[in-house]
Amino acid sequence: MSKDKNFVLIYPPASLARYSPFKVVPLGGLYLADALIKKGYSVTIIDDGVEDIKERLLSLVGPGTVALGISSLSGTQLLHALAIAKFIREQFRDIPIIWGGAHATALPLQTLQSELVDYVVWGEGEDSLPELLDCINGKTSVKHIKGIGYKDNGNPILTEIR
Repeated sequence: MSKDKNFVLIYPPASLARYSPFKVVPLGGLYLADALIKKGYSVTIIDDGVEDIKERLLSLVGPGTVALGISSLSGTQLLHALAIAKFIREQFRDIPIIWGGAHATALPLQTLQSELVDYVVWGEGEDSLPELLDCINGKTSVKHIKGIGYKDNGNPILTEIR
């Protein structure tokens, strides 16, 4: 695998408890990881408490990190996701933040309006996310990718659903 094809997908905690006794296998993230690995990316999925996620990011993110992904529901998980995105923006200013999951899919334009969001993948992302990362990594246009949102001079743009 190339040293410049790393992706980290973050699942913020869905509860207010520091550590939840309930763990759910992030099946959506595993599907995404499989699609990305087939395209030559290395993928790390972080599913932990907010402070532990921040600590892991400091050790995982490097020059080969193409983007960081955040998958979130609305509600408490979204509050944690925003705190993590703010941390990412402060620590890794030049690395794009891609949002996905139920919240970004239900409200893609609203999600894109945040300064903590560079792209959204809305709907199923197994095809859209690898294409998006290829464009970001190759510094080419994302306009042709179905199922994403991006910003054009600060204006949110949604492509058609995949």
